[in-house]
Amino acid sequence: MERALYNGAVSGISLGGDRFFYENRLATRGDVERWAWHRCPCCPANIARLVASVGQYVASTTNDALSLHLYPKSKITARLGNHPVELRMDARFPWDGEVQITVNASRRFALRLRVPDWCPTASLSVNGQVVNGMNDRGYLRLERDWSAGDNVRLSLAMRARWLSARPQLMADLGRVALQRGPFIYCVEEADAGVDVERLLVDVRQLVGPGPAIHALGGAETLEVRGWIATDHSWDDRLYRPGAPERTPATVRAIPYPLWAHRGPGSMAVWLRSV
Repeated sequence: MERALYNGAVSGISLGGDRFFYENRLATRGDVERWAWHRCPCCPANIARLVASVGQYVASTTNDALSLHLYPKSKITARLGNHPVELRMDARFPWDGEVQITVNASRRFALRLRVPDWCPTASLSVNGQVVNGMNDRGYLRLERDWSAGDNVRLSLAMRARWLSARPQLMADLGRVALQRGPFIYCVEEADAGVDVERLLVDVRQLVGPGPAIHALGGAETLEVRGWIATDHSWDDRLYRPGAPERTPATVRAIPYPLWAHRGPGSMAVWLRSV
């Protein structure tokens, strides 16, 4: 659900909310843009309906437990059996993995906090004291007698990582994708300066934070290092011995759902790698 919400669903609508994709392309040579209208206009309404229903996916309850599945800044009111419970979440998620949860309840129940698969390590504290949550099927479980005003801090490590596809996906052999937190990232020609198919990323070098892009709502970016194949000294030849010359490059990668907002140009999620 998290991967679909932050990548597949949001990429279908522009930042202005008035243009749409019918499909989610993972690569383009620059001939694709969101459409203002489509002969099958069900998607805009479905996207609006999904966005309006996100609150239903944030948490769920049983008689003695409240489980948090997503971490948006929010206020949650629920009933565990016949007892009311209220939580408030403060976070910069998905840009930051620090989540603050204030509990407004005076009773015993279990709070279950989901640890995403992209998170290598997670830690918990209650009222400033480090605690160990029990591993409960992908969630950290805290069962205790809560008091109104108790503060829970969940720290989710959010390091960038390279992903590879299983070998049966022939089109992705020799390619990698980049993920940080729930976001999948892509590279656009607007940042590479050339067709992104010329880019070769070096997966041995660390991925670092890049500058925010104000044209994309202040989105935080990542910087990847590698090389760009050049046209230098080719003249008018189609073939020549040896590999093309390459120049070192540091290229900015953006969250995939924000692509196609800066004019035509190539884009790729799966990047050639060395």
